[in-house]
Amino acid sequence: MHEVDLDDGIVRLEPWGNGDAAWYAEAVRDPLIQRFTTDPPTLDAAQVLTAMLARADAACLLEPATCRTRRTGTPEPVPAR
Repeated sequence: MHEVDLDDGIVRLEPWGNGDAAWYAEAVRDPLIQRFTTDPPTLDAAQVLTAMLARADAACLLEPATCRTRRTGTPEPVPAR
């Protein structure tokens, strides 16, 4: 995965990390969010983390020379040699 600068000087977007799994699982229970998502309100942090890992693994399969995924769930660029 390539690092993309998503910072306009006011707002900075960062990649999802393991700690976001619990936050997302809690947030998705909100009735207003339930109106606009297909995720069930019973989603838990372990399920979210599993989905994050799968997505990171898939992204790394597309660019294997530039990315590896630790089992921590954080995509990590492969160091240049």
